[in-house]
Amino acid sequence: MSKIIHVVAVNENQTVNDFHVIGANNTIPWNVPEDLKHFAKITSGKHLVMGRKTYESLPESFKAGNRTIHVLTKENPVEAILEATNEDLYICGGQMTYALFPEPDEVWLSFLRVTPVSNPDAVYPLDISEYGTSYYGSAIYDVLPQEHLLMHFVHSKHVKANSPYDA
Repeated sequence: MSKIIHVVAVNENQTVNDFHVIGANNTIPWNVPEDLKHFAKITSGKHLVMGRKTYESLPESFKAGNRTIHVLTKENPVEAILEATNEDLYICGGQMTYALFPEPDEVWLSFLRVTPVSNPDAVYPLDISEYGTSYYGSAIYDVLPQEHLLMHFVHSKHVKANSPYDA
């Protein structure tokens, strides 16, 4: 059975209704090269699932990379993607796509302490405050202090009842 893995960067300094901001104006509202490199490393050679708007926001160089990208549309719904592959699926946004996969087996989180954006329009729809209790194995991979930026990466595995694998 394939795993569902969320890959998400959140603004640690900004929430909307207690959920961390991930987007504004249909884009990622920050440009952090270290996070993009981390994302590329995690997703290299993997099967990514994302919504149409997220896909359209990607640079062409990323689309041409060594990833298989499954774009959710009315013509290509979740069920079709799940039937199309037995590979692990890396869910990469946006908000509605994360919500379609509400119980990931793993989560790769990038916590970014960046300036809050005006008019945020997308949040990570899961409660990340639970990662310290219902998730295990959290570790800070990097702390990259820069002017106005503190970032750390966390990889957590979610323990589900009757999970087919161990930590």
